[in-house]
Amino acid sequence: MSDAASDAPTDAMTAEEVALRLKISKSGVYALIKAGAIGHYKVGRKIRFSAAQLRAYVEGTACPAARPGPVVL
Repeated sequence: MSDAASDAPTDAMTAEEVALRLKISKSGVYALIKAGAIGHYKVGRKIRFSAAQLRAYVEGTACPAARPGPVVL
């Protein structure tokens, strides 16, 4: 049998930890939440993020590598 504590994600991050990883302010993280740009979940009134949610956000905002243009001589 499993209880609720063992079902909780072990990689939970706070908004402050996400801000440090993304090198943005904590209010910037809350702005991303409000815009629906980054997934999160709540534990009571506290907001938490999983590593998968952070990875999905980063991968979703990645820019494709620039294609080299023609060489002009």
